[in-house]
Amino acid sequence: MSVRTFYLGLIAAFALPWVFFVALPYGEIGKLDTTLVDDVDGSVYPEVRAGMVAAGARVYAQEGCVQCHSQMIRPTYAGPDRWRDGWVIPGEERETVPQDYHGEKYAALGVQRIGPDLSNLYIRYNGEDAKQQLMLHLYNPRSVAEWSNMPSYKHLFEKRRIQGQQSADALPVEVEEGYEVVPTDRAEALVSYLVNLRKDAPVAPAAEEEEAK
Repeated sequence: MSVRTFYLGLIAAFALPWVFFVALPYGEIGKLDTTLVDDVDGSVYPEVRAGMVAAGARVYAQEGCVQCHSQMIRPTYAGPDRWRDGWVIPGEERETVPQDYHGEKYAALGVQRIGPDLSNLYIRYNGEDAKQQLMLHLYNPRSVAEWSNMPSYKHLFEKRRIQGQQSADALPVEVEEGYEVVPTDRAEALVSYLVNLRKDAPVAPAAEEEEAK
């Protein structure tokens, strides 16, 4: 084997996978567009992330949440995701499709699934106390679920001396008298992102065709 053949083969070994697994999929996803969901208020899907939600997406990536959580409802042949309690709305189950990630710079598919899938987390956290429950889960996961193996993210919170009245954002956790635990801006952003996670809106015709291929 000549040196030239060796180097050409080496380049091809890296270039071809990049073309088929990165460049071509990126080009296909780039053709997708948002879908009109409601003719009355003009809402679209997926919603454009901005403000705290966009900041929360960055915190999600920086904290390595993708190492344990996925954001992908798998096809039926790959697993029972569509029938898991709280992962989808009964009667409206569907797997995720490329359009669900439209507008995301990096799709948080997940590295592995140690914790539950978060594609439609808004289903499980949609009440008045949803944000506080998520804050508690981040601060001390086992205070919410004894069996949880999720690490604590106490570094996203601040313990401070109470000035006057206790803050409305203070967590209901044990702390020495005269102090309180409150979320930092990063915690607020992350929770705003989490409670808005949704990948179950009606699929556009283009996405349905892509799914059927």
